[in-house]
Amino acid sequence: MELCRLRHVPSWVLVFSLTVTGVLPQLFPIQTCAYNDPRHSICRYRPLACPGKQLLRSGGVTKAQQVRIVDLHNQLRAWVAGGYQSGLPAAANMRALTWDDELATIAQRWADQCTDGHDKERSVSRFHVGQNVALVWTYDFEDDLQDEPDWDSQVYAWYNEATEFHFKSASISPFRFSKKLGHFTQLVWADTHKVGCGYAYYRQPVRGLTKIYVCNYGPGGNIIGGAMYEQSPVPTCRPGLVPATGTYSGLCDKDPYYVGDDENEDLEDTFGSSATHVVAHSPFQTSYQTFLLNSPAVHTVSSTLPSSSNYFLLGRIRRTSPGKQKRNATSTLV
Repeated sequence: MELCRLRHVPSWVLVFSLTVTGVLPQLFPIQTCAYNDPRHSICRYRPLACPGKQLLRSGGVTKAQQVRIVDLHNQLRAWVAGGYQSGLPAAANMRALTWDDELATIAQRWADQCTDGHDKERSVSRFHVGQNVALVWTYDFEDDLQDEPDWDSQVYAWYNEATEFHFKSASISPFRFSKKLGHFTQLVWADTHKVGCGYAYYRQPVRGLTKIYVCNYGPGGNIIGGAMYEQSPVPTCRPGLVPATGTYSGLCDKDPYYVGDDENEDLEDTFGSSATHVVAHSPFQTSYQTFLLNSPAVHTVSSTLPSSSNYFLLGRIRRTSPGKQKRNATSTLV
């Protein structure tokens, strides 16, 4: 029985403020609901839905923003892999990230729902998918907050959990999940090598003008009992991996000539060699307190595929003071 009809998303969407202000290209025209699962975000949610709110901007992430997002992630992953993050050892298997259109399409579909928290079913045939989400809003209805996304601030905010909440090397392997650190640990999960993100800008009746940032990661991290990365005295690439091309010292790519036990790489990276691991979902967080908001309970998956404002400056992370944030603006990590 056909569970979801195949639909083509138009190659453009209208951008609204109080009136129509222009046309934004849709970067990822897709054939939706190819997943044949009514619970999957692509099947369950309509594009540009934003129920109960006024969607002001959508349409995906521009090519320049894609490059910047990947670069930000790889800078920070290389920082950890090189052993430069205070208190953490170097890595022997930290993969370089590349952009993934499928992950970005699913992330954009969730961003278009203008909803706090995480979607429940986002995995793809290749691997389980992890997710980081951030919200920024202003209570001042006269303040337009500017509709351009600020990916630098959000990615660094995710990373900065390492210092803000004191991530310890004892939690690397076996991995110990912390609700306060879930965004950081996903961002630098070594076996993750794909990222795709979405963004939407909308007016919420109570909260005001809001930006939502969603990044999906594959294979997903935060696997309790797994390893965030393989520790090493110096940054290196274990057998099966080779140094990544480009400027990211300490990051690795898959060795295309390696003959070993990595044939089913994505499934192995997601679930490891043990029969069972527990996937931990990222919590709802703010800069000042941590609490859960409709966060799914930690659940167990088998080794078979399931159905389902900071700146990088001079080699270190600096966190800006709340006084430097935009007036009446609030940032929340989800």
